[in-house]
Amino acid sequence: TGCSTGSTAIGAQDAASGSVAYPNPTRGALHIDLPAGSGPPTVTVHDLLGNRVAMSHTLLKDQVIVDAQGRASGTYIVSLGYANGRQQHIRFVRE
Repeated sequence: TGCSTGSTAIGAQDAASGSVAYPNPTRGALHIDLPAGSGPPTVTVHDLLGNRVAMSHTLLKDQVIVDAQGRASGTYIVSLGYANGRQQHIRFVRE
């Protein structure tokens, strides 16, 4: 399907995509290591009800940093969209 979901374990790795999201759960920033050569993705964050949540993020060469500082505790989903049309969804917990 082209979609993948990371688990909520600390240092969770998505074996299908090679992405690693850590620390998970987090109290501040979530770091997502991107597959080599994937290019910069579009980044959106949603809560479990599907509502888009405004969280700032920083795009680096092979990493996305999502700033969850100051957000309510709960589970969120980061959606990454790549130029080749592939989508990736990573679930994380904000403590």
